[in-house]
Amino acid sequence: MATEETALVGLVQLLESRGMVAYTAKGAPRYARVTLRLDEKEVEMALQDKTLLASILDDVSCLAS
Repeated sequence: MATEETALVGLVQLLESRGMVAYTAKGAPRYARVTLRLDEKEVEMALQDKTLLASILDDVSCLAS
């Protein structure tokens, strides 16, 4: 798996661990299904929460090294 692909899968898994998306992989990650688990209002509120958004973007604990 390419480094960029690994990083993307890590970010998606982080979002999944926070209940924001559902991630289903069957085979290669590029064929995975990512489903939003929030409604439009929740997404709008989350994107306006700068602290939450920054913490999501800064958390690299799930990324492979």
